[in-house]
Amino acid sequence: MLYHYTCRCELHLGSILREGTLRVSESNIGSADPKMPPCGEHIGPDVVWLTTSEHPWGTQGLEGGPCDKTAVRIVVDVVDAHHWPEWSKRHGMHPRWRRSLERDCYPNQWYVVERPIPQEEWVSVDTLAGAQ
Repeated sequence: MLYHYTCRCELHLGSILREGTLRVSESNIGSADPKMPPCGEHIGPDVVWLTTSEHPWGTQGLEGGPCDKTAVRIVVDVVDAHHWPEWSKRHGMHPRWRRSLERDCYPNQWYVVERPIPQEEWVSVDTLAGAQ
């Protein structure tokens, strides 16, 4: 089992429930710094971000942004998840850019899937206590 976290707002959870799918987003393979190629958006495949962390404790890369991405946990059962550290290296992510993205986080808990995840592969959708 792996976990995807999102916020309760209409833009995130509302659209996920309406469409019945976890959509792919930027994989962050491309850096923002031309000195660390490859650089740019959507360099690698877009992905659904997942984690092994049952609880969004500490820094998981979920903080920041306009909403609380620790408010809702979607549990998924997928067979084609790739472990982030190896996957990002295979896709040519610059080592310094990867270290920058992973700093103060838990990248060994990160997984990615290179396709949308339909509702048929969801185990549960849980609202987490204490979330805003």
